[in-house]
Amino acid sequence: MRDSVRAILQPKSRDFELAEGVSVKIKELSLRERIDWRAASVKEDGSLSDDWVPQLLFRAVQDVDGFPLWDSVEDVDGAESILGKLLEAVQEANGLAAGSSKEAQGN
Repeated sequence: MRDSVRAILQPKSRDFELAEGVSVKIKELSLRERIDWRAASVKEDGSLSDDWVPQLLFRAVQDVDGFPLWDSVEDVDGAESILGKLLEAVQEANGLAAGSSKEAQGN
């Protein structure tokens, strides 16, 4: 029974087509990944850091083999129009509304 519950609790991922024939995986964050994302996205004074979006994309976007797409948060870059679509898909997969900035701050 315990193994069944643990299997159910494993984050899922789904394919997301960036362009015809080019896909990535959008991953649900685990509890610990979500905590890490929040911690990395908020400054000491409680305000939201400028890189909350790259922090989230770094954790949730994978290549088709399930490996992180970028090597580091600093590498998260590209066409804003495409990254915006990725962000929407990541927010949807993780139950985050357009107000994810409030989620990052823990509000």
